[in-house]
Formats: sequence, structure tokens, C-alpha cells
Amino acid sequence: MLRVSWKMHVPLRLRMRSVGFLFEEEWMTMDDEEEFVIGKETRADDDWDDNENDDWDDEDNENWSDDEDEDVMPPPLAPDCVTDAIRGFAHASAPVFLAGDGNVNYSPTSLWMALTLVATGATGETRQELETALHSKDATTDDLKDFRGALNATGIHRIADSLWVRDGITPHQEWLAGIRRCEAEVFDHELFGQTTSRRMSDWVGEHTNGMLKPNINVDPLSVLVLLNALVSDGRWYSTFDRKLTRPEPFHGTHGDAPTPMMHKTSTTIGYAHGDGWIKVTLSFRGGQGGVSIILPDESVGLDRLLNNAPLLNKAFDTPATSSWRRLVDLIMPRFVTGSTFDTAALRTCLNVLGITRAFDPDRADFSAMADEPLYIGQAIQETRMEVTEEGAKAAAYTMFAIPAGGPPPEPDTTVTVRVDRPFIYELHADLPGDNGATPLFLGVLRDPPDTSEL
Repeated sequence: MLRVSWKMHVPLRLRMRSVGFLFEEEWMTMDDEEEFVIGKETRADDDWDDNENDDWDDEDNENWSDDEDEDVMPPPLAPDCVTDAIRGFAHASAPVFLAGDGNVNYSPTSLWMALTLVATGATGETRQELETALHSKDATTDDLKDFRGALNATGIHRIADSLWVRDGITPHQEWLAGIRRCEAEVFDHELFGQTTSRRMSDWVGEHTNGMLKPNINVDPLSVLVLLNALVSDGRWYSTFDRKLTRPEPFHGTHGDAPTPMMHKTSTTIGYAHGDGWIKVTLSFRGGQGGVSIILPDESVGLDRLLNNAPLLNKAFDTPATSSWRRLVDLIMPRFVTGSTFDTAALRTCLNVLGITRAFDPDRADFSAMADEPLYIGQAIQETRMEVTEEGAKAAAYTMFAIPAGGPPPEPDTTVTVRVDRPFIYELHADLPGDNGATPLFLGVLRDPPDTSEL
């Protein structure tokens, strides 16, 4: 029996599945002057309701009670060099990607992972630019693999990568081995026609749980394509009551508009405030993340916060904690939003962050990938996010298509072909979805040609 002898009595519910038993309606006490801060793993709330117990049922009980004596492997740990790099990239890139007008969102993690895989094939100044912008100099392929394992072990977040190799190009085996060590799927000897594009679209749909169904069209000049897909689907630790949601004005930059506003008053909502901002955090069940809202003060405004790097970083880095002593009355919109960054937009943003050579056919150096001169030709990121009374879902995919180009290598041999005798000729069409060339005209030229009408 759990006993804690403090002065002030507070109800505590603990659910301890890993050891096969449940404490229900136990009591904790604590001194009146000591604040009890609730962390990510153990929370309690005076307004505990039936919805919050939805995940505790007989089926769940069977899943763990019968195997309580079985050794359980701990989840893998996310390497600090990766998580620190993603945070650094996210904080630096947010003012660039979120600037402008209208609703915008993007996935720094999806973008970081795809670019980091691209960087593994870069050398020289191209690699230096990528690693500096991505803060990824210390991250190895094994670190990327461990990060993937830790993220996927949550059961709420899933990340996947794939490399598509056009038939006729031979990537360097050492680089390809590194891509495989990251547990990316490799599809080689692809024809890069309509069929391959459709399969890429299907791959994205499958790895984003159907939230994104893009119509991918790969540039015909591309020889390599890297895809990343990321999806999250979490249920709030304490859900909103749908009956309390009602239309209320949302004061946007282009005027007021009626918006479905959700209401919740709870001690489980994390809260923090700083110079010019307020931050609240809604946690997912299982301590596997959540959604934080950073609200600028009216005197500061969104654009001023985005353009003040020290202030913005402070808001990002300050945790919003929950406390028994603090009820948070939260009113926030239910919303669905999505964004697409095409090649021009993505290149512009990444150029601002210092990534320029990778997109330049004359300066890019991806010689660790293959012998052919390569550069990033096509780039896209699409995202979608849904925030409702029950939880939050989000999905992203990022694609980098790499064509052969840039300064050609110096030839080491010369072949001369003199067409001065009878020959056969063909005029053909390369059709989308066709595996070969379609001959439209065939002929032979046996005698000197007539050029009088040319």
C-alpha cells in the first residue's frame, strides 16, 4: 500500500500497468505551502471524467495482466545530438517558414530528416552548409536509426523514409549502405514514369495514415528521390467537452470571424508566461507529447514575436507545467489547417537559412552519392493538422528529387561516328507509363538525301 504523510489531502489516482496492478482512489497529502507540480508521466485532476478513463478497459487489462512476469524491453532512447539538432533547426527556421500572410504550418522534423539523409551524400562546402543549417554535424546514421526507433516506439508518432533510384544510375554502395542503416526503404531500378510517381503517392498515403494523398509527379530528369513521411495521432490526457464548444469571434489579421471555440477548465493544462507571451500545453495520454500554444501579448503581436529571436527561443524553451494550485481556463479554436511549400518556396526558405549550394547545378557536390553530377532540383513539403476536442492529428511529407546536372565530368575518351553510308532511322515517342520508346516512323536512307526543300 502506498502511503505518503503530508498535511493537505489530495486525491491521487495511479495506474501502474507495467507491474500488473492498479491503485485507484488512493490519497496523498502535502503541506499547504508546498506546490505540487505535475510532470509528464503522473497527473491528476479534480475534473477526472469518464472520457479520461476510456483507455482503461477489459481489453487493455488482458493485454498486460497475463504477461506481467514477462521481461519488457525498455523503449529506445532518442539521441541528444538528434533531438537537440531538430530543436535548433526548428527554432531557427520558424521565423522564416511562418512569416508572411495567412495560416501556415510546416514540419521541421520531416524537413530535417529528409535534408539530413540528403546531406549524407554531400561533400565539401555543400555538406558544410547543410550540417550548419541543420545543426547535424555530430549525428551519425546510427543516431538517425535510434531516433526513428524512439519516435516510433511511442505508438502516437510514426516516421518513415524511402529512397527511389532510377534505373540506369548506380549510387555508391557505401552511401546506399548508410541509407539502409537508417532503416529507409530502398526502391531501386525504378523507371520514374507515371507508375513510379503513383507508387510514391501511395507510399506517402500509407505512411501518413491517409491524412495526405498527394499527386506526386517526379521530374523526368530526376535520378534519385528521397521521401520522408511523419504522422502523429494523440488523444488529450483530458478531453474537451463538445457540448461547451460554441461559435465565438476569432480576431484575425483580416478581421473578426465566428469560429468554433473549445472550452476547458482544468489543473492538468500546462501554463507558463514570460515577457510578452503566454504558453499553455495540452498533453497526450501516456506522456508521449502534446500541443503547446504560444500566445503573444496584444502589445507584442505575432510578427514582432517571430522577429525577436531571443524572445521566441525563450518561449519555445520554457516548459508549461501543471499544478494542483492552478486552474487554467482555456478557450481555443477547433481547427483544421494545411500548407504546401513547393520547390520555389522551399528553396527560398532554405536559402535564407544558408542552404544554397545544394540547389545550384554548378556548385552542388553530392559526389558521395554517385559519380554523376547531382543537385536538388525538385522539393516539396505538404502538411495537415487537425485539433479537436478529443486530440490532435498531424501529417507531413517531404520530397527531394535529385537530377543529374551541373558541370559534366571531363571525358576520358572520344568516339567519332560518321554517318556516310546507308542507315536505318526511327522517330519515336516516350509516353508516360510506357516502359520503352514507341516507334512512330521507321525508315532507311540508302542514297544521298534530297535537301532541295530544306
